[in-house]
Amino acid sequence: ARMRDWLAALPRGTAVFAVTDRLATIAAVAAREARLRIPQDLAILGVDDRDDLRADAPVPISSVKIDFERAGFLAAKTLGEEISKLCGSSPPREPQNPVIGPLMVVRRASTRGRGRRAPWIPDAIDIIRAKAAEGLTAAALAAQFPVSRNLFERRFREAMGHSVLDEILHVRMEMALALLARPDFPIGAISDFCGFGCDSDLRKHFRKRMGLSMRRWRAENVL
Repeated sequence: ARMRDWLAALPRGTAVFAVTDRLATIAAVAAREARLRIPQDLAILGVDDRDDLRADAPVPISSVKIDFERAGFLAAKTLGEEISKLCGSSPPREPQNPVIGPLMVVRRASTRGRGRRAPWIPDAIDIIRAKAAEGLTAAALAAQFPVSRNLFERRFREAMGHSVLDEILHVRMEMALALLARPDFPIGAISDFCGFGCDSDLRKHFRKRMGLSMRRWRAENVL
């Protein structure tokens, strides 16, 4: 009830960042009780990308996906070092404070635009997520709906806050980051698996979005 009252008092168009997906789900339920529309009145972002919580939320929660594989590796490494110290097989070392960063933001309905929403927008988004890696274009997507391409593009931007091409590129970049986080996956093969026209296109978009090269990102984020 306190969450509901707090959310109801917020200005419309506010975004709420919850430190876990569990709290984000509670916020979504409270927002529904406060008769707030998600994401039109309130956008919600959680952390952890918990698949098991999606059924509990009124809408699928967008979430910051953490590099849990790296976290687990560092935890095991730290445990091994502590055991070695206790056994006297290794000299004491200065304490380490590793930082586990996010892999990506997994976007779902709780943050997908606040504007006017045509009824076919969710279907268009589902097609993008399913077909983005297969060379899907904005024109080919628009052709699947009974509206002109100009109207399709305009309604999509009104609902999502960005263009159809931006959404396609975002999904492809999500795939690229997931593959880049696998140290055994060759960097040169990522563009083919993610739907980019060529390796140079992927590298250009990656540097523009992440601010560094793919090779450097892997070196800094993957052990």
